[in-house]
Amino acid sequence: MNACNIIATGESLKGFPLHRLNKHQPSNYSVNRAYRYVDCKYLVFYDFHGYNEFYDFGGQMITITQNQLHKEDPDIMHFWHEGRHGFNYTKGRVSSINNSGFMAINVAINMGFKRIYLLGYDMGWKYVPHFYDEPETYKPIFTYKDQKNFKVLCLPHFDGVVLPDGVEVINVVNPDYMSNLKRFPTITQNEYLKLI
Repeated sequence: MNACNIIATGESLKGFPLHRLNKHQPSNYSVNRAYRYVDCKYLVFYDFHGYNEFYDFGGQMITITQNQLHKEDPDIMHFWHEGRHGFNYTKGRVSSINNSGFMAINVAINMGFKRIYLLGYDMGWKYVPHFYDEPETYKPIFTYKDQKNFKVLCLPHFDGVVLPDGVEVINVVNPDYMSNLKRFPTITQNEYLKLI
């Protein structure tokens, strides 16, 4: 295994030709609902409600072992979560950061990928939280508090990450939107499209 794509749900993917990634399905990770717009082999979710919310995903689901308290399913890959300082590189484990995007990077490294492209990792938003239209039931929950939670609860953990030798993580950004994730080097979406 060498390169993989982790597709998150940030608004910076609005207008991005996600279909161009379908040919890379064997090495595509979806963070939460992204798989509904691009073919992915893996789906990573942190919160236990994902068992019911992502019922239509046909690939390999990945979540934390502690979620087995809510549903035992041998077809779901579980990682035990522990520790809160950077990524956890112990086999079968990930760090205890309540963020599916953080977990997805940790999982991809632990599964052997050496070059990891992040798409839609905005960790906040300029206009709307996601690149797709929100179901009406979700719209009221996105508030200023959610923006603050990214900055206070999530981003500091990225800043402390130390990558293993030989591993690259690259944040693919859209200059028309924002990405609060500054820990990793960036390339533009146009530059990325030339690589694939």
